[in-house]
Amino acid sequence: MAKDVVRPTIVFDVGSYGYGSVSMALAVAAEILGRTDSVPNDSGPKDSAPDESAPDESGRSENDRTDSDREPAAHLVALGRGEAVAQLRSSGLFRIVADCSDPAADLRALLPAEPDAWCDFQTDDRRSWRLAADTGVPYVHVNMFAWRVKEAPAVTFHVPQARTLYERYPGFEADAARFGADHDDFVPPAVGRVTGAGPMIEAAPETAAGRAKEEETGDEPVAIVTLGGGRVPGLSDPHAGTRLLATVAVAALRRAAPGLPVHLCCGPSAATALGSTVDGARVRSLPRAEFLDLLGRAAVAVTQPSLHSPYEAMLRGRPTVLLPPQNFTQWFHLRHWEHARLAGTSHTLTCLTPELDMDPFGLEHPQDVALAGAYRRLLDEPAAIETLATEVAGAVRSALTEPAAVRAHQDKLCAGLGGDVGVSSVADVLLAAGGRPVVRSGRP
Repeated sequence: MAKDVVRPTIVFDVGSYGYGSVSMALAVAAEILGRTDSVPNDSGPKDSAPDESAPDESGRSENDRTDSDREPAAHLVALGRGEAVAQLRSSGLFRIVADCSDPAADLRALLPAEPDAWCDFQTDDRRSWRLAADTGVPYVHVNMFAWRVKEAPAVTFHVPQARTLYERYPGFEADAARFGADHDDFVPPAVGRVTGAGPMIEAAPETAAGRAKEEETGDEPVAIVTLGGGRVPGLSDPHAGTRLLATVAVAALRRAAPGLPVHLCCGPSAATALGSTVDGARVRSLPRAEFLDLLGRAAVAVTQPSLHSPYEAMLRGRPTVLLPPQNFTQWFHLRHWEHARLAGTSHTLTCLTPELDMDPFGLEHPQDVALAGAYRRLLDEPAAIETLATEVAGAVRSALTEPAAVRAHQDKLCAGLGGDVGVSSVADVLLAAGGRPVVRSGRP
């Protein structure tokens, strides 16, 4: 009798960021579906490979099998939001793609069966964490700097009380030592130690082609400011922080790049709050395709310190400068970018509010409250806004003075964060978390 084969059901829970989250999810999904070896439950250690010349009960060896005989290593189901839904469906990689854009939707009701593992591709959706905690399934959080397995029910936002399988970004040890965090690796016996870069978008050829196309168009260069939908929690005016940063960014660009048209891109509600212009800069809420076209014309990109906006600009080859954070989530990501030496990352607001002592491993809400207090003071201090504008202008000026050097550093940073090693590592963890032994047939 043929031995049972473990084919776990893995949920890919994908955020609405589109360009970043979907690209990561598709790369990992393709890697998992590309592993079609039939691996029995007692297949042995992770690094062993099956004997492809050995015949099975039908008398055929693995080398004799056709593609129709092979089955994927796992069954993949995707939960998508916004623009991500259409992209996930068009990929053809998932058995089911459910739209969970409605914040009131019950995620469990959208799933065809109880999952064996849950993979969160930067959704920032607490429904996912609660469901993982309730069901007790292994929960893997993926982003472009680090991914971790969070053992339910200790599924807490950005807080590694859950033992960490992988937590490595430049400077992590320094931060951990400073704040006394326990960051010893937890290595489940079925997984083994994972090394190499975190999962990333493998888009270098596409980036190069995009740059060539942009250079051929001859469109007028612009400066782009991406503010997204970020806001400072706890302020009576939810867009006060966005308005302050828009003022800072426009003032900085007017000084560092006079004459360069400035476009402020943000979410619909922020665009309504800001009005049609800010100090002469056009405010725009664009569909994704139009935004990417505009980004392709940018001589410099001044972005919110989120996870995806800076990386998106770097992939397009745009010199990138960061604004101060509006909330703890942005501050957390800013720490990653600061360690990566991305331009303009020294303004964490602590220069203006020295009592603001942020802890990258602390709880989210208390630190949001602290940031809100800092913004309340800054909103009433024109001198503080002037200081921030001067600092951002200096970073923009440096980026425009040596764009080739900035691009070279950013390209190196992008390459260092990506590649097949990271994608393969995430696939290993998901398969092992779902109960399937990891075998890399034909891999070195």
